[in-house]
Amino acid sequence: MSLTDAKIRTLKPSDKPFKVSDSHGLYLLVKPGGSRHWYLKYRINGKESRIALGAYPAVSLSDARQQREGVRKMLALNINPVQQRAAERGSRTPDKVFKNVALAWHKSNRKWSQNTADRLLASMNNHIFPVIGNLPVSELKPRHFIDLLKRIEEKGLLEVASRTRQHLSNIMRHAVHQGLIDTNPAANLGGVTTPPVRRHYPALPLERLPELLERIEAYHQGRELTRFGRPADAACVHSLQ
Repeated sequence: MSLTDAKIRTLKPSDKPFKVSDSHGLYLLVKPGGSRHWYLKYRINGKESRIALGAYPAVSLSDARQQREGVRKMLALNINPVQQRAAERGSRTPDKVFKNVALAWHKSNRKWSQNTADRLLASMNNHIFPVIGNLPVSELKPRHFIDLLKRIEEKGLLEVASRTRQHLSNIMRHAVHQGLIDTNPAANLGGVTTPPVRRHYPALPLERLPELLERIEAYHQGRELTRFGRPADAACVHSLQ
């Protein structure tokens, strides 16, 4: 018979640990000290195993059942949930978190001026790290970058969004080069945001070039006449005659 929250609350510890089953391998282990922990028993490749799902009531009955369904989906794909969990924990080591990968990329580029490097770092701190800085690069998908760029665009910062798109692609390419990921999920983000407006000033028709040169010459001659119109300059010119 499946568990209910009311039944769990009435459980009393005994001298020895005991199990109370829910369904599909999910059970609650009640220990003599009164603590209660969720476990899921499963079979894969003909072998029986179990995985811990957390302590009750921090992990509710509903939460435990949701985790159970997630594990069952993994098993249907012949994925060992214990091994999968270990792999996910490994992907969260500090050197694989996006912020640290981005900072390593930033530090490795020696072509920037100090001013450019400082402005880029400030932009990452303002627009990128608060959103995806703590995520492992192996978990990042195109949708993460699209959502981030859309946020910047909604603020009206079209130029910043355009530059950020380029930086994201470069950072994730750096992650590929470091062997942290196999492909770059930020490589094809062109067109995600509205391009910034570029100002194009009208060009002078080629046939009007002589007119422009004449005006420039007249301008310089006018400046010379004006300069010699000042008393001090006029006296200087007179003394040379």
